[in-house]
Amino acid sequence: MDCRQIEKIKSEAAAKRLLSKECWNSKKRICPRCSERKIYKLLDKRYRCKGCGYTFHDFTGRWINKCNLSCLQWIKIIGLFESECSILGIAKSLKISYNTAYKAVTHLRLSILSHSHNWQQWASNIETSAASHRIGSWKNAPKETFPPVFGAIKNGDQIISEYLPCLTVEDVLSLGLRLIRRNNLIYSSSFENYHSIFFYGLFDHENFDSIEFSRVKFHQELHDFWRYVAKRLCVGVSANKFPLFYKEIEYRYNNKGKISEEIVRFLCDHIPETIAK
Repeated sequence: MDCRQIEKIKSEAAAKRLLSKECWNSKKRICPRCSERKIYKLLDKRYRCKGCGYTFHDFTGRWINKCNLSCLQWIKIIGLFESECSILGIAKSLKISYNTAYKAVTHLRLSILSHSHNWQQWASNIETSAASHRIGSWKNAPKETFPPVFGAIKNGDQIISEYLPCLTVEDVLSLGLRLIRRNNLIYSSSFENYHSIFFYGLFDHENFDSIEFSRVKFHQELHDFWRYVAKRLCVGVSANKFPLFYKEIEYRYNNKGKISEEIVRFLCDHIPETIAK
């Protein structure tokens, strides 16, 4: 599937067929609660499990079931997301509110996160509740541990990033590493087994003006990646929202080219229990 195929889907029925098929991966429907294969269809087109009595539909418990959007709206959002359309652009194109578009893109980013390396570590520190106005933000943390510090490793042509709770910004600044600043993104020369450690936002640091940033390019392994990240970071991205936004950028870098097919699969997957709680 690519942008051209997505653009061909013009009806809700066609969009629902595509997404329903992806949800079950051409396999027979089973109960999402107890995995019972004996189910029956109800008059309202939902299903009921003969084992535990659970009532469900094709999208129950999946990312695609979030935000009260139609299947056709999700298909359009996926196409616009692939082309890196802004949230405001998505809202205008679909004639939905900005908040609805923001929540849709946030859930899309969370679905990407849930398929990434070491995702549990990241997800445990990001607000994932749809009921929270802070959804997609880094959870409240003591001032001395915020902003969070991350480490990046280049493995072949892939970037792997990890949250480093053992390090604070103060630690990074005291290590004597060379630092480069790109707007609010600050990253370092290599440290231990990481090609770079980085954080985003240092607005209220008392010695911010005295920090010396390097003008010399270093660690060529990640130079192209950091340029790629900086190009896509919006000026208005807050330090709280940076980690989830970063995971989207990392995913795009690691999967250059068309991503629609995989994004559809991500959205049609069940939400992991640790995130759904």
